[in-house]
Amino acid sequence: MVKIKLINLLITVCLISGCVSAPKFIQTDLPFQSECLELLILDDSYKEPLSYSSIEKEDWAADLDERIYFLALAIEGKEELREIMTGKAINRGDVDFFLLQKMLQKLNLASLEVSAITSGLDCEEEKAEQLASFLERKVSIKERNLTVAAIITGAAISVVSGAILLAGESDKYIEIAAITGGLVEVWLGLKILRLEKKMAIEHKSNVLQMIRDQDNSQGIFPPSVWYYFNNAPSLEEVSLRDKLIERWDEFHDLPEDEFGVLFSDGGAYDAEMLDTRAELLDQLGAQITLMQQDILRFQRFLLNH
Repeated sequence: MVKIKLINLLITVCLISGCVSAPKFIQTDLPFQSECLELLILDDSYKEPLSYSSIEKEDWAADLDERIYFLALAIEGKEELREIMTGKAINRGDVDFFLLQKMLQKLNLASLEVSAITSGLDCEEEKAEQLASFLERKVSIKERNLTVAAIITGAAISVVSGAILLAGESDKYIEIAAITGGLVEVWLGLKILRLEKKMAIEHKSNVLQMIRDQDNSQGIFPPSVWYYFNNAPSLEEVSLRDKLIERWDEFHDLPEDEFGVLFSDGGAYDAEMLDTRAELLDQLGAQITLMQQDILRFQRFLLNH
């Protein structure tokens, strides 16, 4: 009877100690954001967003491709484009060279801005993937070590029990060995269940949150990119931002706690959440890169005009 009470007490202590122990996080000295978005954050020129009373084409642009006109708004080149389109000459040779050069410079700047923000997103994506791999390796090593320890414990119990039988000792010693080994195996099992599988990560400049909240107050996104991404060439179309949010909601049905971490200043990440973050960043970068196609179309239009 005393033996049973002792066993129950020891198991209860093990369970309580496993359940109430404070959660621990795997530590790393690798900063999550650091250089990825640093220069974009420090650039004060990106603070003011673009705003237009209407995106409808003016009379002079009635026959102009909607996407070219839309991009002209995004890069603040509408006036230059109007002068080119309404000039007396209709062939490229008579268009003012400096006006054309200014327009091309604005397009080149927009292209560089797209590259700058997408490189920052790629950087964060790669870091998320690296940390996910780091976590998986850490957890795998600990699980393997504890599993090996449990196997060795079971084997040791069998050896000790056999030795006791061969020595002709009392059965109580076998029971004690079995109880001790059983408790050790229970403890090892609890350790496996309670393994630290998460890492505390802080991202105060959370681009995913900025996109969902439509908030570029930190100025990370250049005005041209922000305008292009959050607006559409016509009232009949949907912005790239709205398309992306719709895909996120449809294909990433996230639990509330994970959603709160991914779209906030940070929190506890496991490897799967880090992979999810990397996927979301990759999708965002791919959508922004689409702006390069319209930049190319615009440049060809100018050079062939």
